[in-house]
Amino acid sequence: MGDNQIMPRLFLVDAFNLIFRAYHARQRSGAPPMRTSRGSSTEAIYIFHNMIRRLQKQYAPEYLAAVFESEGPTFRDKAYAGYKATRAETPAELLEQIPAIERMLAAMRVPVVKAPGYEADDVIGTLARRAAEAGIEVWMISSDKDLLQLVGNGIFMMDPMKNDTLYDPAKVAEFKGVPPERIVDLLALVGDSSDNIPGAPGIGEKGAVQLLGEFGSLDQLLERAGEVSRKSYRESLLNHREQIELSRQLATIETNVPLETALESLRVQPPDPEALAAFYREYEFLSFLKELELPAAAPQEDDSDTGEPEPDTAVFYDWKAAGCPDPGKPVEDVLLYAFLVLADPSACALESLIARYLERAPATREETLRALARRLRPQVAGDLRRLYEEVDLPLMPVLLRMERAGVRIDTERLAALSSGLEAALAKLTDEIYALAGTPFNINSPKQLGEVLFERLGLQPQGKTSKTKAYSTAADVLEALAASHPVVAKILEFRQISKLKGTYVDALPQLISPEDGRVHTTFNPAGAATGRLSSTDPNLQNIPVRTELGREIRSCFVPEPGWVLLSADYSQIELRLLAHFSSDAALVEAFRRNEDIHTRTASEIHGVPPLMVTPEMRRAAKAVNFGIVYGQTPFGLSQQLGIPQEEARLYIQKYFERYPGVRMWIDRTIEEVRSRGFTLTLWGRRRPIPDIASKNPNARAFAERTAVNTPLQGTAADLMRKAMIEVDAELQRRGWRSRLLLQVHDELVLECPPEELEEVRAMVKRAMEGVEKLSVPLLVETAAGPNWRDVE
Repeated sequence: MGDNQIMPRLFLVDAFNLIFRAYHARQRSGAPPMRTSRGSSTEAIYIFHNMIRRLQKQYAPEYLAAVFESEGPTFRDKAYAGYKATRAETPAELLEQIPAIERMLAAMRVPVVKAPGYEADDVIGTLARRAAEAGIEVWMISSDKDLLQLVGNGIFMMDPMKNDTLYDPAKVAEFKGVPPERIVDLLALVGDSSDNIPGAPGIGEKGAVQLLGEFGSLDQLLERAGEVSRKSYRESLLNHREQIELSRQLATIETNVPLETALESLRVQPPDPEALAAFYREYEFLSFLKELELPAAAPQEDDSDTGEPEPDTAVFYDWKAAGCPDPGKPVEDVLLYAFLVLADPSACALESLIARYLERAPATREETLRALARRLRPQVAGDLRRLYEEVDLPLMPVLLRMERAGVRIDTERLAALSSGLEAALAKLTDEIYALAGTPFNINSPKQLGEVLFERLGLQPQGKTSKTKAYSTAADVLEALAASHPVVAKILEFRQISKLKGTYVDALPQLISPEDGRVHTTFNPAGAATGRLSSTDPNLQNIPVRTELGREIRSCFVPEPGWVLLSADYSQIELRLLAHFSSDAALVEAFRRNEDIHTRTASEIHGVPPLMVTPEMRRAAKAVNFGIVYGQTPFGLSQQLGIPQEEARLYIQKYFERYPGVRMWIDRTIEEVRSRGFTLTLWGRRRPIPDIASKNPNARAFAERTAVNTPLQGTAADLMRKAMIEVDAELQRRGWRSRLLLQVHDELVLECPPEELEEVRAMVKRAMEGVEKLSVPLLVETAAGPNWRDVE
């Protein structure tokens, strides 16, 4: 081959080696598990898909194969019974993804090669030798150091786990201290703990490199073992020669495997777009669909057709965004259908729905929406149909009226608040610099980490998975707050800076010049629990209990001469816990309108309510709300500043006094584990795929979600229904009062003074009467000149 000709390249991907290493690297990073909405694990599939895709895009090899391990024993197992005997069992969650990976590779038209009785290394070695002899440059894609013995004569190894480090003979010698032809000798001496290859006892890699450098080869070393100066090495070589020879045999890669695979069959082919698209949909890798060149849509029978005539409906995607027009016929909202079926805000985008449910996007939006409605309609049945018709769809015009009404902002007060916060940040900056002993960029996590953990010597809690810099996340700093006074100042700086940027400085930019009001957008499909979310501004994240949060709320005001009315469900999730659990003591406390935190403190400490101290009540309140969110003894100990054992006893005593709650939690988790999703009181579903995860952290989080979602989700459903009833009564009575905001468990209205008391009574009556439970719902109302000063 001439000097100016570029050799074609064959990439031999050591599939299981890379899948295993990348999977465990992700596990160690603490990244959240990846699952489909049906609960199927996809981490290994996703990782390997992206790896293959990147190799093809970045390097464009002419030939490509994924080499897998074969099932059953190999010739090495027969030669040495202990071969790989010490390896930990491969996680079942990883193994179950291998067949899917092979299906994916078939759709990508990447050949899969394996050989019974041989390992992947042997198949790679055989294909590499054949290709090199045929004038094809070979890149072995692996992290397996054993393959370094094959490097040379047109064969290279690239390690994608080490930033695509490419090993040629010189790089191998630099890395291991011996050339490629001595790698087997090195392994024979050092052994390999991962494969349970014994090697020469007492000789480590450094010593082995020295010995091979001095004697030239393993054969020469064994022949002249008596000349080795170091006694321990000499005795090991003399006493374990057979073991060393066996180790050499086990470490040697076979390059003459009887493969029927022709090199030409490994030539890169374009993927099968239809098969790959189907795979992407099945495993919900929807973002990759747009890269495929799929044929244009053609008229076709919808595979969800039940044979029933198409209903005469008006189909929308987000009826509210369209202005809630009255089409004179039933409305089908694809967004609401999808949210009821999937309960995943990220999966409800129109593009995602098209990718998930349709083979190809029809030519027009109208056809697309009707096709999606046909696919989703049969799944919106029973309780979901009731939710759609009685709650979610009727809520849309209510939200539209609230968005159009908007809320007035006191711009002068906001400007004064901004100036005050600017001064507070400047003061905090000086204090932080003084405590740190140096100026630095407080907003830079890297510089902050260096100051805290290097200059001030605080104990780091770990490093971020992406940048490998010190973690300065909020939970890390909160845990360090007692270690140095600068930490509390930094947390205060962050809170002020965030709220100033998100609300104080941003709100004036969002005021409409037409009416001087801020018009937030409510998203009925924005939270998996069913709670509403809002954007521009996001009202859900304004702190309620901090002084700064209250100051920001004071800037939300009614029309001149009017008042704001706040109606807030009191302890609704705890009341729902009593209803769901039917715990006698909890139900009795709410029916008797007792202070539930005092009652809990009384039960836990075994004292009469009159003897409950403020400290006891504070701890009981933390336990009450912590139970709803699955709080652990560690979390409670951090919140209350008490030893973990004391926190554990608090929780234990709670369940002893309220045994019905413990039984309901256990029963709920088992039911969700069995069916895969939670249910609210009215039947709204939320899939919890990680409830069956092999990862204990993921499973524990899923169990907490399984317990909290019925409570939070039912509270959200009750609020939706109450909003519909309140709005309907406002319309029916012709009152000028109007709904403005819905945040968490609170409704905010603005009212002219003459309507206030009637509206207050109506709202309280509607919210408390929205559903009959085993305990009463309680709504607290307050009115005032702004959102903070309501009483």
